[in-house]
Amino acid sequence: MSRPQGDEAWDAMLEELKEFQEKKGHCRVPATNGKLGNWVSAQRKWYKKGKLNEERFQKPQGLGFTWVVYDYSGPLGGDWLAMFANLKKFQEDNGHCRVPGADGKLGAWVFTQRKRHKQGKLTKERFQKLQEMGFTWDVHASFDPLGEDWLAMFANLKKFQEENGHSRVPRAHEKLGSWVCFQRKLYNQGKLNKARFQKLQELGFTWVLRDSSDPLGEDWLAMFANLKKFQEGNGHSRVSTGDGKLGNWVSTQRKSFNQGKLTKEISEARRAWFHLGCTCLV
Repeated sequence: MSRPQGDEAWDAMLEELKEFQEKKGHCRVPATNGKLGNWVSAQRKWYKKGKLNEERFQKPQGLGFTWVVYDYSGPLGGDWLAMFANLKKFQEDNGHCRVPGADGKLGAWVFTQRKRHKQGKLTKERFQKLQEMGFTWDVHASFDPLGEDWLAMFANLKKFQEENGHSRVPRAHEKLGSWVCFQRKLYNQGKLNKARFQKLQELGFTWVLRDSSDPLGEDWLAMFANLKKFQEGNGHSRVSTGDGKLGNWVSTQRKSFNQGKLTKEISEARRAWFHLGCTCLV
């Protein structure tokens, strides 16, 4: 039976598909998505011809791979998903989905989605995906900068601050970390709405992060989060020096403390550690 690529190259593409699936929640890679889009199309072609071996069928199958895709008019066809990806990027860059009608192909596509929705012709699948990203169906409606979704994330940030004593959420902190980074990005670009800026400012939000060498920078806080997780899982914070990166980090904190080299900020942070029952510096 013919094999379209070498095993290593095929496995590498499968990993890319897996990453795409984890990020997007599906395996319907747009045909325009470069090398991965071409590879996915090739797998479907071999499957349709009955020339795909069992192993190469089962592995994508385990990811929920879609073997038969809709055409352009289908609910989530490749062309539609490609434009949806462009809209998502626009939202990430601008903080909203209100694409100007003059914005070329994307503007025309967005206008068509609204028109079909108004006419009751937009499929349930397409409506759901647009709805989940906070798509603006009525462009004439007033924009609420403090909408339900934004306020929900703000409430999560407020809870994080109450539990940790600061609002410097590590990037690795799942959805909240990404949201916080996005607020900073909009602020730096001068695109953050005044009402949102004001609420974050009142919370004592940190607009400019210091570099990774700062004792309370993003990297330090990420390791602190790992230590907190270790403490919750083990009932103590005496991390062994042989416990990889976390063990080395704890050893460094202890050494700096014993040498009297901890900054005032670190000393203040230690209070939160002992509040958690942390004994790593003693």
